[in-house]
Amino acid sequence: MRPKNKVSIQMAARELRYDWFEELRSNQHCDVIAIAQHANDHLETMLLNLTRSTGIQGLTGIQPRRGNLIRPLLFLNSEEIAKEVAKLNVPI
Repeated sequence: MRPKNKVSIQMAARELRYDWFEELRSNQHCDVIAIAQHANDHLETMLLNLTRSTGIQGLTGIQPRRGNLIRPLLFLNSEEIAKEVAKLNVPI
């Protein structure tokens, strides 16, 4: 059976999440949606794009802002975030 939209499950799930975030943003009258992507995600995206023979734009990785999406944690790696979460006793 061929996929109807010819996208991976991961990409389809991402689109559904972002559509849901946008609906919440609009309903709550917010300006932006903050996504918790971090430096590790940024590097992973760059490497994935490189293996796909991307152009210069793909090598820039994840952008800090795209439309109504902001990514305020791109300057931290996952270990640094985990340390801060523990230090601040943020429930996980």
